Amino acid sequence: VLVEGFTEVRPVNALPPIAGMICGPLGALACGVGNMIADLFGTFNGTSVLGFFGNMAAAYLPYRMWHIYSDEQPNLHKNVNILKYVLICFSSALSVSWFLGFGLYYFFGTWIEEIYTYVLFNNFGFSVGLGAPLFIMLSSDDVKIACAQRPKKYLILKNDKLKKSIP
Repeated sequence: VLVEGFTEVRPVNALPPIAGMICGPLGALACGVGNMIADLFGTFNGTSVLGFFGNMAAAYLPYRMWHIYSDEQPNLHKNVNILKYVLICFSSALSVSWFLGFGLYYFFGTWIEEIYTYVLFNNFGFSVGLGAPLFIMLSSDDVKIACAQRPKKYLILKNDKLKKSIP
């Protein structure tokens, strides 16, 4: 336990970027629900709602960022993709730690400086250290796990009227 009632060392944080990249929004929802179920067996309280959304974001952000910055299916078969994965995991971990750290302060009036640091290193360290080798195996040609449907890069272009008005 790192901060009593809030966070602990969590190797499971290797899974959200992988679940997001493979299953998309459904994988993100599964990460949020999985965190809520885990909290039911120990630290369930009002802050679990923040954990639900934080873990959803930890999976959804890598999914969106990968498809914004890459035209290929998520994989770590090239050095440039490994670098992309590391940067995406860092950006996601930073966003989630900000969300949880400042969410605790804003909604619950609790400022715990260590929460930010621990969540950042838990999410980034495990997603790169354990998640990258796992993702390499899951995205190999022998496993054949297909990624979720690609999102549109720019949601504003979804509307046909807007497409015609943009030069």
